[in-house]
Formats: sequence, C-alpha cells, structure tokens
Amino acid sequence: SIISGTVKGPTGSPLDGAWVWADLPRTSNSPARFVKGQVSKDGGKYSLWLPSSSTYNIRAAVAEERGYISPEMVAVTITVPATITQDLQFRQSDARIQGVVTLGGSAHASFVRAWGEKGGQATATAGDDGSYTLSVTKNDRWRLVAVSEVGGKLYRSDPAIISVGETTPIIFNLTLKEVGTVPTSVSITFDASQMQVISLSDGTQVTIPGGALAVSGTVSVLAVPKSSVPAQKGAEPLSLGYDLAATYADGNAITSFLRNVTVVINYTEAQLAALGITEDQVVAKYWDTTTSTWKTPDNVIQDRENNTLTISTNHFTIFAGVLGSGDITAGALTKIYVPFAAKNSSGGW
Repeated sequence: SIISGTVKGPTGSPLDGAWVWADLPRTSNSPARFVKGQVSKDGGKYSLWLPSSSTYNIRAAVAEERGYISPEMVAVTITVPATITQDLQFRQSDARIQGVVTLGGSAHASFVRAWGEKGGQATATAGDDGSYTLSVTKNDRWRLVAVSEVGGKLYRSDPAIISVGETTPIIFNLTLKEVGTVPTSVSITFDASQMQVISLSDGTQVTIPGGALAVSGTVSVLAVPKSSVPAQKGAEPLSLGYDLAATYADGNAITSFLRNVTVVINYTEAQLAALGITEDQVVAKYWDTTTSTWKTPDNVIQDRENNTLTISTNHFTIFAGVLGSGDITAGALTKIYVPFAAKNSSGGW
C-alpha cells in the first residue's frame, strides 16, 4: 500500500525538505517502531510504501531553524492494499509555557525540553536567572523536563505534563535534583589505518576499525557527553546524549565512513528504576541535524542482560538511549498538573 501526500508550511504553501515517517504504534510489549521515512521534495510531495493490515502513525519534522511546530500526528489504518492520500501541515506556535528553573532553592541555568502529545517539540535555554520560555501550541498536552550539568554532576527535574488550553502563557516552575554524573569528554588523534577504541567513564565505548574513517593519514575523534539534547514523542533521552565528531588532519569534518563504526551505550537498572520505566521502553536513536528529529539506526542490538545498546553506524552525530514509548504519562515520577496555576515540578506552590 502507499500513503502519499503533500507537506505544507503553516501558511499552506508546499514545503520541501521535511522528514516524513511512519511508525507502528507502541503496544503493551514494545515501544513505537519506525517503519519507513522519506524527505519531502518536488513541491512538498512524499510517498511511503507500507505493508497492509496495520495502523501507522504518520509524522513529520523539519530543521529547527525554520521555527515550525510539527504537524499533528495522524493515525492511518490500512486493511487492504490501497493508495491513501494524507497531507500534513506544519504549525506556528500560538502558546507559551514559561517559568523559572531552580536548584537548591536558587535560580539556575539549564536546558529545558518539551514534546507535545500531538507531535510537536520545543526547547529553551534558561539563563543564570533561571527563566525560560517554551513556544508551544494550544489544545495539547506538553511534557517538560529541565536538565543541567554542574561540576561533573547531572541534574534533572521530574517530568511534568502541562495541559495547554486557550489561555496563555502558562507559568510553571521546574526544580532540579541530582540524578547522576557526566563523564569527561575524550579527544584523540591517531593513524587512520589503525583500530581505535574510545572509552568514557560511564562505559560508553566507540570502536573504530582501521581504515574506517580514512585509508591513511591522521584523523581526530571527539566524544562529548551532553545533557542538552532535545526530546520528541517516542524519543525522550534517558540520561545523556553522546555527541561524536571526526575530522581529517586539516580540520575538515568526516561526514561518511568507509566502514561502519560501533557505538555502545550503557544504561543501568538504577536509571530505569529512578525514571519508573521498564527495559522494554528503551531504544537507541541518533539525532538527524538536517530534519531535527531522532531517527532509528539501521543496525542496533539491545543486550538486556548487560544493559547495552550497540549501534553500527557510517557517520557521527548525537547518539542516545531514549524512552521510546511515546506515552506522555510514562514513568513513575511523571506528574500531571492543572494548567494556569504557578506550581513547581516537586508539587509545591
């Protein structure tokens, strides 16, 4: 079967360069699963060939600098082979969530990320005064988390769900608490013909076969753990993202490899327990900078005995283990708040 249509911008004009994809919805036993995707082109057109006898969530995203909110996710059921037309239209923000992030009772700089139940995503940076403003949409529920790094320690607020109606802005304060540590970044320069293994203190490991980045010569690789990574429906980082980059001796970026490189990300039972989620909800993703979306790598192995995600990749970007359920209420620490009241994420007024 074929699901095809036109991707449009907020004004209704055709939009090229948007990433359109189909997911199988989550079940009680597994998170949502990516099936197929395509970039819109030639007047915003897209076409996805999909197996029949399934229901698919059709979604789209575009580069963050456009400033658009993703179209509302659309569920399409295919019972028999058919051609189905489904247009998608991006939205402009028409609401705000704002407030102050605190740590130990004082305003604190942080990164605030949010995703909407209908498919939107938003980020904001809180400065030293702790104030943040998220550009969101009305008539949706938004899941917020603030994160920060101080002195090698990782801080995060409990997830909070805000129902956004017609009244805006909504005032909501977030409280950070210590949840872990942040490994030191690693930078190495080596002979490209020789195998290299980069290890971070939290067990994250990058294995680079000889000749993978270049046939010969000197290359450099930088691995930076970072908390300030976005979230979207079906892809909320469990902890840190790992920003990997490779360059030639002249400083130019190595954008595609000659052989695949292996990235191993660890997660712990303690992390899962702290978030109140199960191992079934954990998946591996990489951040696509062109479309500002988390995408599923082609080759991933999850070892549930050793709590690892092993990714085989032909390029570097940000990689992360994420909460893949797409359930806005997922996690034992997640709290739902009545809108329009100024409250903080620990439940106080």
